[in-house]
Amino acid sequence: MKKFVFYLGLSTLLTHELDAISNHEWRVLPVVRALPVDLGILVFIASHVPILTGLLALLASSHPLTRALTRLGVSASL
Repeated sequence: MKKFVFYLGLSTLLTHELDAISNHEWRVLPVVRALPVDLGILVFIASHVPILTGLLALLASSHPLTRALTRLGVSASL
């Protein structure tokens, strides 16, 4: 049940990131806010690719301690 609740929270977080563009939430970040709109959106999206790739790779790690610590870190940030 714990895993289900964790992945439900993670799914909610990832879904939130999908709608961040349409709600102009990318403007919250100071560096991206200073850019022209089209470039700011592109930078925001492009920056999420390596971040989410790394996060998913850590969650799929074959090392149990890595998976557990990643779940703990993600859970603490939700």
